Amino acid sequence: MKDSISINLEVQKILCLYHYGSLKNFNLTRRNKNIFNNLFNGGVININFNLNLFFPEEKYEPIENNCLKIDLKKTKIIFIDNNKDFISNFEKYFKKSQYIGVDSEWREPVYINEKIIPSILQIANYNETCALIIDTKKLENDDTFWQSFKNAIKYKIFIGYDFNTSDIAKFGNNAQTIFNNINIIDIIDIFQQRYLEKAESLSKLCFNFLGKNLCKGCQCSQWDVRPLSKFQLHYAALDALVCIQIFKKIKSERL
Repeated sequence: MKDSISINLEVQKILCLYHYGSLKNFNLTRRNKNIFNNLFNGGVININFNLNLFFPEEKYEPIENNCLKIDLKKTKIIFIDNNKDFISNFEKYFKKSQYIGVDSEWREPVYINEKIIPSILQIANYNETCALIIDTKKLENDDTFWQSFKNAIKYKIFIGYDFNTSDIAKFGNNAQTIFNNINIIDIIDIFQQRYLEKAESLSKLCFNFLGKNLCKGCQCSQWDVRPLSKFQLHYAALDALVCIQIFKKIKSERL
């Protein structure tokens, strides 16, 4: 199995070729060009690329070995694409949870300066029994959902890693009002205040506090495509869950 960096780069290149027919505007601003050049032998690849070559069997787990994994006996992963399911599951799993882990996933831009909005928003409850993967791409213009979301999260405190509310607020006026007024604890801030050093990445915090790395193999996958794979759902849910887990660890170690 290839490493996650190679997979991410290959997926991005395929998408750029598929959508635009060339690599002229391919975005390498966040990638390692040496890895890219070695991987594609100067730009020659097989356009009939198939992700199943890398992932022959879909599972709710990381695509790399020895990484953090969700205990599915404890935690339910639920995909939400309508207001009714959001209300019922939030009431069941989140009503008594003051703290909520939060993160979002975006489709990687396939050309430079492409404007995109979040594909999903994921939240996890404090006792780690549930993670909701909310299809914000579908619910983007659903005023009923955003009103329900606003009512549901009243008095809740979100815990995230470098969670940028201004990016989430690109959904529109309803979302902007919500995310400009929620309470957020950024674990970067509490880590730096507690340990007086920089939090380099969420994966490193996971290794330091939870004993294993956070698999990033799905980071650059196509988050706009439905249905999401089990690998993607696991990846998204775990990003929200580890924010809760790290917060608990830091909180318990405070003097």
